[in-house]
Amino acid sequence: MNFEDIKLVLLDVDGVLRDCSKLTYESHSIALESYGLGADFRKSFGVEEIWHTKAIGKYNSRSDSLKAAISLMRDTTNTLNDILQKSDAEHILDQIVKKGITADDEAHMLAMCDIYYDFFNLSSSKELTSIYPWAEEAIEMFSDTGVEVGVFTNSAKLSLKRDLPRSMLNAFDVVLGIGDVSDPKPSGEGIRKAASLLGIKTREILYAGDSTVDIDAARDAGSLSAAILSGSGLKIHLENKKPDIIYNNVLELSKSFTA
Repeated sequence: MNFEDIKLVLLDVDGVLRDCSKLTYESHSIALESYGLGADFRKSFGVEEIWHTKAIGKYNSRSDSLKAAISLMRDTTNTLNDILQKSDAEHILDQIVKKGITADDEAHMLAMCDIYYDFFNLSSSKELTSIYPWAEEAIEMFSDTGVEVGVFTNSAKLSLKRDLPRSMLNAFDVVLGIGDVSDPKPSGEGIRKAASLLGIKTREILYAGDSTVDIDAARDAGSLSAAILSGSGLKIHLENKKPDIIYNNVLELSKSFTA
């Protein structure tokens, strides 16, 4: 990869800068508790299973990940951990959801998604998140490279202001959240918007994220893609998407610009 042509490194947040695995799990639990399934959810799944599920295609969305959890609690032939290890995990989940979701589930889905969203963005939910220990150093390193750096996430900017250090937020040249686009990832709209705001071409952007939808978004925008292994995405699923490059974490990415 020719780093000299890259003018902006655009980062996903969850799984790249912020570990919100516990918050993601609790948001599912609270939402499903409103539907009488909270206790069953906790008995059925662990934090890491739900976190990794969120990195698989459409299951990055609140509604689809909730549907997967509901369906798997009713399915006695598959375990989520086994499914996650398979390269066709999204297809397997699709078939289980198709069989497992009822009209009543669909009728309650919007309310559950709202509960999930509200809990995820509560000020008190900060205690369920943490910033990766290498994240601040990585962002500081970009300031010495001459390459602009920013974030685009499917999360709300409200939660970024809650969780990310002020010094980190101030270092970004562009910050875009789900409220800034009409079509979230896997659409590349947010990447195209970042390019427009900074007066650069999308092919001059490297978009880095931990989920398959991040790679899809980069491809949709005509940008380069970097898969980050520190977050929710398992290597088997990220490799299947054929990103342009793979890094263990964002610090490794930043060091590649100073090498």
